[in-house]
Amino acid sequence: MTWIDDILARAKEAKPAEPSKPAPRQIVRSEPPPEIKTVWIQTQAPRGDDPGAGLIGYYSVQGNIVVMHDDAGQKTGRTIPIENGEDPQQAASRMARAQWEMTSKPFNRRLDYQPFGVY
Repeated sequence: MTWIDDILARAKEAKPAEPSKPAPRQIVRSEPPPEIKTVWIQTQAPRGDDPGAGLIGYYSVQGNIVVMHDDAGQKTGRTIPIENGEDPQQAASRMARAQWEMTSKPFNRRLDYQPFGVY
């Protein structure tokens, strides 16, 4: 007998392995996606023929926390707790205005002066 015959004989003697049992399925409960709401803020007041400007902010409420989102619906990471009796829309408005003030370039904005009344 050759060494190959020995291996084949041992393979025939070996007990076939039992198929492994699949792991029990775990139920993963995912939360439904949050309802994304909108809030509008005024960034420039109307004057004369100029209609002004505005900005839209996206937010969701999760428990007692307001979470800001971008226009694609992704969380921006900015959150704020809701105070007792506070409207979540007011908190979202404050956060949207703060974000706009941080990202806007107010240095080159148009300056509107009131008429002085001196002619």
